[in-house]
Amino acid sequence: MAYPSANWTIMVYISADGVLANFAVESLKQLKRAAGNGVVVAAQVDTNGTIQAERYVFDKSGDLTSLAHSKPRPVYPPPRLGTPDPKNLTNFIDWASKMYPDNRHALFLWGHGPELLFDEDATPKAEGADGKRKNSGKPIRKYLTPSELKRALSETRLVKHKKIDIIGMDACSMSMAEIASELGEYVEFMVASQEDVPDTSFPYGEILSRLRDITSAEDASKIIPAVYLEAFRDYIASPSTGVRGITLSALNLAEMGCVTEPLRKLADALLELSSDPVARSEILKARKAAQGFVFGLFVDIVDLCQKLEASKIDSVNLRSACAEMREAIAGVVIANQAHKNQANKEVGGGRKIEAIDAAGLSIYLPYRVPDLTEELQELRAKGSREHPTKERSLRIQQLEQDFDVLQRFRKTGWNKFIQQGWSSILAKEARDGRLDLDEVYSAQQC
Repeated sequence: MAYPSANWTIMVYISADGVLANFAVESLKQLKRAAGNGVVVAAQVDTNGTIQAERYVFDKSGDLTSLAHSKPRPVYPPPRLGTPDPKNLTNFIDWASKMYPDNRHALFLWGHGPELLFDEDATPKAEGADGKRKNSGKPIRKYLTPSELKRALSETRLVKHKKIDIIGMDACSMSMAEIASELGEYVEFMVASQEDVPDTSFPYGEILSRLRDITSAEDASKIIPAVYLEAFRDYIASPSTGVRGITLSALNLAEMGCVTEPLRKLADALLELSSDPVARSEILKARKAAQGFVFGLFVDIVDLCQKLEASKIDSVNLRSACAEMREAIAGVVIANQAHKNQANKEVGGGRKIEAIDAAGLSIYLPYRVPDLTEELQELRAKGSREHPTKERSLRIQQLEQDFDVLQRFRKTGWNKFIQQGWSSILAKEARDGRLDLDEVYSAQQC
């Protein structure tokens, strides 16, 4: 097939379980309508068994109101383990990028987070001669770990030629230091949210219409958070809606190396202070007051540093590390949008817009502070086999294992602080009767 001339190739890799399947259809329709005039879209969608995994190319041809005439092609070879399989992602990027290898390339990963592309219905796809599915006895892959994402990108033919210009995480709470620190070798810029991403997903129609006039990858990554905020500005953040706020940031991954040393200093200072009773209490207060995400598993780094600097801890090393950390992140985060539109009962049901203490980059520091929004999310998710607050200790254990194998991030010593310092702080506070470890973290991990 001959494709029209294009300047941007938009690669959208979709993992949509039953809950998200129809939202994925709407995203595909937006992409189809907005493609063309310098933008070509290559998409792969796997609805985890609802329909066969399919690929699309959108170039402003055919009926733009429906997917029915888009002539999707089956994925070959069929994905054996679904979208969480890194080989499947590598194959998709190779297929999508070969049309215009010299284009600007933006890769969007569409699905659940922060366990990226989580597949709650994951089953082996391979079948035997009798047509029955065979299980090799190996664990079924449920999501794409950060190290697997890195490997999937590293093995593409595209990155042997040049870096991917933008990776967009169309998944909840993926703007984290652990992932950003690993991808700079293969990607120029990352766009991701610290908070949840609405089920309606990124506003692809408006994003693509703006990209066609932009040739700079940096400028393109900066414009996406602004377009995203405009699309969801009117969303109401309240316990009744289950929405806490809207956040999206653009990160210059080439600058993530500047974060390593300040983060190591911060981890070392916190680890040393974790044995001091006064400092221990102040560290805990700072974490409780700082902006958290994903049921408290992650915290905004800048807000945490600000709370630590305002504490009663008498430590030159800690204050110096916090100041360096904030300066380093200011160099990484090149665009950031964060706000919540709240219903204001005190003024007769009007609305007020408030800023969120979200500077654009989170880090793993688990401390759960239940609130009304979280309680509503739990209620709506009852009956799910893999709800975020169900089997919390197992989820935490898996995340810590995923982060512990990240070669670049391990140099920061943050994992060591979590295992030896943070666990110690919480265990000692629990021993004094002030905490329930399984409520705020995990007694098993402590």
